[in-house]
Amino acid sequence: MAKKKVFTLSDTLANGLEETISAAQSYSGELRIDVIPLRKIETDPDNPRDLALTFSDIYNGLSESDAGYVRKSEEINSLQSISHSIKEQGIINPIVVYKFGEKYRLVAGERRTLASIIAGKIDIQAKILDSKPSELKISLLQWIENIERADLSLHERLKNLEKIVGTYAGTKNIQMDQVTITEISNLIGCVKSQAISYKAVLTADEE
Repeated sequence: MAKKKVFTLSDTLANGLEETISAAQSYSGELRIDVIPLRKIETDPDNPRDLALTFSDIYNGLSESDAGYVRKSEEINSLQSISHSIKEQGIINPIVVYKFGEKYRLVAGERRTLASIIAGKIDIQAKILDSKPSELKISLLQWIENIERADLSLHERLKNLEKIVGTYAGTKNIQMDQVTITEISNLIGCVKSQAISYKAVLTADEE
């Protein structure tokens, strides 16, 4: 098997990832902030999840007969530090949800939501959209959520960026490599020289 090459980003490109936060935040201007009951929050079946752990697992406890028991146990352990922080300081950065009947469906902030349940909280501060956002807007809102995670790897950050550009390409019925430098620049609010670097990474081979 060929050995994977080590891939690193220049300071310019790494800094550019952070600069897209302010641009992405312009897509969240329709949000209002309120405190909502944790019991009224549910995941969005159309929004792929990274975690195997569910709200029911937290409320009802894990079963050793569950095929995902080991993974879910590890995920609970990984949420303990966030849970402790929430107990001590509360939620600093609100989650993002949209109204769905009498419920609220998660757009961003699943880990904070689960950690709040573990912490014994009954409600949580949330930024609320009145209706489900478009797939592109969801991708941008999740970009804000994920870019602020200290434990997010470079690979995961680039995958998030790939999702945004790929979703945009889908709205235009084109391939991702057909998205122009100007479109990437306008999409995430970066200068064209930065967009050139982004496109070079996104269209590079796996190594």
